[in-house]
Amino acid sequence: VIAASQVNDIAMTVLPNAPIDDATGLPVPTIAVATNGGTSVIKDDGTVVDFNDSLGSTRPISTVVIRGNDIVHWNINNGTIQQFFDALNATTDSTNDVKYNYTAGGGHGTCENVSALLRQPGDTPYYIAVRDSKSIAAGAQSGMSVFVDGIDRTFSTNTHSIFDSRVAYITSNYNTGWMHGDIKGAFLSDTSTTNVTGSNLIDNGDFGTGNFTNWSTSGTTTPSISSGGALLTTGAADGAIWQNTSSEATSGKWVITWTVTSNSGGFFGLFLNNNGANGSGGSLVKDSITASGSYYYEGSITAVEFRHRGSSSGIIDNITLRRVEDDRSVNNKGLSVLGTVTKSAVATGAELVAYSGFSGSNLLAQPYNSDLNPGTGDYSFTFWFKCSSTGGEQIYMRRFGVPTVTGGMMMRLVSSSSVLQWYVRDTSSSATTLNSTMALDDGIWHCAVGTRQGGNAKLYIDGKLNRDSTCSANSHDPGTTSSLVIGAEEVSSSPGTYQNPADSSSMALIRYSLSAPSAEQVKKMYEDEKCLFHENAKATLYGSSDAVTALAFDDTTNLLHVGTSAGRS
Repeated sequence: VIAASQVNDIAMTVLPNAPIDDATGLPVPTIAVATNGGTSVIKDDGTVVDFNDSLGSTRPISTVVIRGNDIVHWNINNGTIQQFFDALNATTDSTNDVKYNYTAGGGHGTCENVSALLRQPGDTPYYIAVRDSKSIAAGAQSGMSVFVDGIDRTFSTNTHSIFDSRVAYITSNYNTGWMHGDIKGAFLSDTSTTNVTGSNLIDNGDFGTGNFTNWSTSGTTTPSISSGGALLTTGAADGAIWQNTSSEATSGKWVITWTVTSNSGGFFGLFLNNNGANGSGGSLVKDSITASGSYYYEGSITAVEFRHRGSSSGIIDNITLRRVEDDRSVNNKGLSVLGTVTKSAVATGAELVAYSGFSGSNLLAQPYNSDLNPGTGDYSFTFWFKCSSTGGEQIYMRRFGVPTVTGGMMMRLVSSSSVLQWYVRDTSSSATTLNSTMALDDGIWHCAVGTRQGGNAKLYIDGKLNRDSTCSANSHDPGTTSSLVIGAEEVSSSPGTYQNPADSSSMALIRYSLSAPSAEQVKKMYEDEKCLFHENAKATLYGSSDAVTALAFDDTTNLLHVGTSAGRS
């Protein structure tokens, strides 16, 4: 019998050498049945095998598809798309699942495949379409995800252990391109041509006035200026400073950054949107901050308050609030906008936009983020760029500590020669430099991928391996003073100032991953993504709604059809 009597979906196929039905003269199909108790596979010999996670009947299945010999289904209560390897050949029931992850709106670390589903809480049901034995598309209210498997099928249950797959997110207003493996950031994937501007909305965030000008304060012990920062002391009432930004941060997402320079006990808490009422009506969004270092939080922000809680005291400094250019990956940690960055279509009539107009004061940056640290593991940086003829240096990406430079990475066009350089360095300052074999200031869009995999570094140009070399297999972490800077480089001797901007260049589809794609994957990513840079190329779902209402793949024309409230894409 099947797992439960309520059936929500079916899929079927005819396997090679299937027996012939005596009554019809046709091959007997193999049928996958999505039920309220899991998915049952009715095999062509009449036996039934059930598939679900270990909670079984409490996890109903709403959608199921057959992909090669695998089945893939949407587990409603669990909130994941689950894949069961070689299910059509199985002879016993199975809870040995491979699960795709949530987005930052929910989720956990117990998913075997690190490639994440584009999902927000409440998204359901998910429509699933099979593109081929290695690829599926899935869509719901948040938009569409397209997955492609790698070759790895060895995994540890309930832990990220498959890292060679890739996923692309497509909505009505952005397209990420392919995000490979353990993606940590997907930037510059927008379709809006409105230039983005981001001045610091926090007044006197470095307390350079020597007092609390433009800040409000409270606490049993009044906050004071110490070592150039704000000393907050916990007493019967928490020591607090706050500033209202509601008249300026009127819409969109913003990122607040700050530095804890010392802490002798207790901890800091960040409260938002309290309208200057010392926490009343506000939300505690980041708590238990004890260690010195740089921090940030991203969201909708109309008022900012820091409190020191628990016991003793600490010093906070260099508080900024800037507009965010979104990270479209599962991590949702965007880039702060410094100055104004220009956005324009990558080609006449194309939807995808390019980012340009970089200078020493117009750029994008992300404060130190430990999630980007590769340690001794693999990593890769992928982006598209176009550069007009120039003799000047063009820094596309740089992540090194300031003022002390040890480990890190950089992608740049070298001055005079205009070759593209992928530069990686370990914490003992052992560096590897890969220069492309050709100049690339030709005014044409190019895709570059730089990787470090074990003791080897590679530079790919337009889908082909251009240079490779051995490199240090030691940690490439850049240290806690490093920012990810896009469009220029931070001056080591003068932190917070920038030089060598990519002022003759445009960029799009930047991705950073703690995985390194294979040569075959790089070629496929290039061949797929180059179509987004053609004239009149469409990159997003038609209309203004992200919600996918139907999904189907035509394997004759190789077209994926996506339905939304506006029609069909």
